[in-house]
Amino acid sequence: MKLFKNRGFFRKLLGYQCIIYFFLIAFIFSVISFLEKKFWSEYLLNDAIKTLKMLNQDVVRTFGRGFGKELIEEEVKKILKSNFHIIFVSVVDSNGNVLFKYSEEIIPKAGLDRYSKKNDDVMFRVVKKNGNKYFDILVPFVSPGQTKFIVRYIVFFPVLDKQIRNINLVLLISAIISFILIFAFSYVFAKKIIVPIEILKEKANAIKDGNFNISIPKLEEEFDELGKLIEMMAQEIRNKHEELLLRNKNLESALEQVLFLQKQVLNYEKMAALGKISAGMSHEIDNPLGIILGHAELILEELPHDSPIKEDVEIIIKEGLRIKKILRSLLDFAKPRESKLKKIELSKFLKEILDNFSFQKIFKKITLEYLPVEVDVIADEEKLHQVVVNVILNAIHAMPEGGKLEVKVIKEENHAIISITDHGVGIPEEIMPKVFDPFFSTKKDGTGLGLAISKMFIEEMGGEIKIQSKVNEGTTVIIKLSVA
Repeated sequence: MKLFKNRGFFRKLLGYQCIIYFFLIAFIFSVISFLEKKFWSEYLLNDAIKTLKMLNQDVVRTFGRGFGKELIEEEVKKILKSNFHIIFVSVVDSNGNVLFKYSEEIIPKAGLDRYSKKNDDVMFRVVKKNGNKYFDILVPFVSPGQTKFIVRYIVFFPVLDKQIRNINLVLLISAIISFILIFAFSYVFAKKIIVPIEILKEKANAIKDGNFNISIPKLEEEFDELGKLIEMMAQEIRNKHEELLLRNKNLESALEQVLFLQKQVLNYEKMAALGKISAGMSHEIDNPLGIILGHAELILEELPHDSPIKEDVEIIIKEGLRIKKILRSLLDFAKPRESKLKKIELSKFLKEILDNFSFQKIFKKITLEYLPVEVDVIADEEKLHQVVVNVILNAIHAMPEGGKLEVKVIKEENHAIISITDHGVGIPEEIMPKVFDPFFSTKKDGTGLGLAISKMFIEEMGGEIKIQSKVNEGTTVIIKLSVA
């Protein structure tokens, strides 16, 4: 009964069928009842007229013998003995005078216009009184002397109404049983329609939610054909969906490539601008600066050990060398040499760099944790060396009091990932978007080009570099390269 309780269409379909069948059965019941009454009335009336025609001669003959009233009544009673349904008899002449009547006249006489005419000039009317039905029949009679009489009979069939009531009761019971059977049939029929619709609706909702691997059980006839069409549609949608996903993936890959090329174009534009500046600076600054440094070194050699200006000359040489370093970095950024990609054994490559650091003074307070994985990558060895050294130096500088340096190599499908983590001061969140910008640095003596150059080198090699950091927790630099 779940469908009957929850589904509006099922209730409507079942309700409409029951209403139609109810009125149809009621109509048939009324028609049959009406015809039944009419049939019995006609049958009994015809039977009564037939009987009365035969009795009519005996009644009139008895009346015409001129017996006394009591004797006539006795004779009429004998005549009517076998016709107990006749309850009143009267003889009327052609002028309407009542010449004789037998028993009580419970139905008053009416005008001839109230009677209906049957064959052989017999007239009748149906009268209902006190819930009973009576036939008031006028049967004409012509004596041999051409004297006309009309014999009036009132006939009562007490079984008629009982018979009709019994017939109506049988019809009513039959109608109720028919309605119950039709209701059961309608329920089953409606269910055979609704259940497949519910199944198809459930599968359609599954398709709407993205589940295209549906299986529809065998249904009735046309519904089964519709179910197969829905399965074919789901298969077609799944194919189209997979095709769209593939195209979307290709578009995402193309978009990434476009964004990468866009970044490269921006970098090339920056390099072009810096190239013009650096080219002029190299000629206008580097040569005079070399002369200044050369003379400063000569002066420093000639000065006595305890000269008061010795410290000033040393500062001149130190700052001059810093300027040359900035110029060299600027030239590396503006006019990088072409990358020479080759296969590099990554674990061995990183171990050599870390071994070189272990002998340096700045590495004495650092605890190293190195977790290598055997994997070969495609990269420019010299540029990758410069990037890794630069990142390790930044990590060491972030831990001035010493700490733990973690270097890991992870292989993911077609890429190798170098993860370099320090537990130093970290980078504030507000300056994270600027760390790869040229000339941006948090160090007092930094050029601001180290990470910018590193990013440029890694992207030239088709890789990716990212930084994750939290203040006072540390920083992780992730370098992603293609596997050989």
